[in-house]
Amino acid sequence: MSTVAPRRQHVTLRSDVGFSGHRYRAGRHVRLVHDPVSGRCYEFGPREAFLADALRQPRPFEEVEASYSRQFDRHLSPHTWGAFVGQLNARGLLDPTAGLPEVPVTTRADPELRKSSLREGRWVVAPVSRIVPRLLRVTRPLFSPWLVLPQFALVAAMLVWVATRLSATADPFAPLHDWRLMVTVGILSWISLSLHEFGHGVAAAYFGGSASEVGVLFRPPTIFFYCRVDSGGYVTSRRAQVMVALAGVWVNLIVLLPAWAWWALTDNKEHQAALLAGIAVGVFGALVNLIPVPPT
Repeated sequence: MSTVAPRRQHVTLRSDVGFSGHRYRAGRHVRLVHDPVSGRCYEFGPREAFLADALRQPRPFEEVEASYSRQFDRHLSPHTWGAFVGQLNARGLLDPTAGLPEVPVTTRADPELRKSSLREGRWVVAPVSRIVPRLLRVTRPLFSPWLVLPQFALVAAMLVWVATRLSATADPFAPLHDWRLMVTVGILSWISLSLHEFGHGVAAAYFGGSASEVGVLFRPPTIFFYCRVDSGGYVTSRRAQVMVALAGVWVNLIVLLPAWAWWALTDNKEHQAALLAGIAVGVFGALVNLIPVPPT
């Protein structure tokens, strides 16, 4: 089989193939190319990454060769181009194109779901490889800048309000002396922690990764939830890694907004005091995850 791609052939990289930012490995700059269908990841050097990235749109050889020459000050021969196209096609990274052999699509197997283990201090609450994609379909609009910016403004205003109210209140946590309210806040905090981990999973799925399970880890004296994310942080850009890491904290803060609205709408002083205490606990629980120590 000839590896030389026809000169007039328009070759296109699959639209779902993901590229990482630039990495520095073994003395050279590389980019990671991720196939979400097979789950495989490939390491490309600068020239290979440039050619692959150039194929995001249908482009003939002449156009690719011209841009390659400008970038690297060297000629791209039809044979080298054909060999590279053949390599991409063999890995199943190209859209079906006339003149290239069909490659059977290999889908990745679902990640092996680990079992709960008292010895390892792990309780697997739920396999989420199917739940997270469904949640993403519902919540995808929330990732739009038109909604993220208003969310950010509301959260920032709430944090300023909390800081102001706490400094102006002699004993803001006094309502928690009532065991019933304390238990209620505790239960809601655990629910918020569960949503925190699902937030990581949904954000990872949005940026091209996947989540396979949510559970609880017991590391005396701490007990905390976790979300197992497969490949997302490894292959996506640095910006996406930060977004996935912050998604849990963001969810914790977003779910406090209805309580803040309730505080503003009620005239009952006892309810306001209880809501302030609960919101303060929620804010503390969210922001403590930003402290760069294990397990956060």
